[in-house]
Amino acid sequence: MNLIAKIIELFLLTRFIISPTLIGLILGFVIWGYLGGDRTAFIVGISIALIGFIIGVRWAVRVWKRGRPSDYLGATMRNPELDSDELIKKFSEEPLIDLLKRAEKQLSQYSGGYSGEYLDAKDFHKDLVEAIKRYEEGDESQLKRFWGWFAPTTCWDDFVGGEGLGLGNEIFERIDKMIER
Repeated sequence: MNLIAKIIELFLLTRFIISPTLIGLILGFVIWGYLGGDRTAFIVGISIALIGFIIGVRWAVRVWKRGRPSDYLGATMRNPELDSDELIKKFSEEPLIDLLKRAEKQLSQYSGGYSGEYLDAKDFHKDLVEAIKRYEEGDESQLKRFWGWFAPTTCWDDFVGGEGLGLGNEIFERIDKMIER
């Protein structure tokens, strides 16, 4: 975590300390006024404010131990109307282009082998690189090529095998939802 991110997280952490402290101060002030404002009332009021501060510190430490304060605040402030599974999945998924580039990088480590349309993994790699480039430029027709290459028991599985099974399946499932055959 870089310095700015740490500063922001510490700033957010202070919210956990300030809230109970303010409640303690307000209650302490009310009790101080109710008890007549003498020295004993002042000590009781300060004690209640101190209890609020201690509760805030304990709460902040608990949040810090569980993870980043921004994650905690984000989870407690989320909007239920926006919590559809589809929306959450959309923003949590790795973009298709990044998956394809990971696949290209993995495939570049292979040579030889055989698949129905390719006699060597290097030939498949060359075509995959070109198709990714065209897809990045907006050529949606490349999706059908990707679909054919990453479908189970096709080029991807033939050349990469079990090492790339998870990545290949993820790419195939994503593309399968995107294209109309």
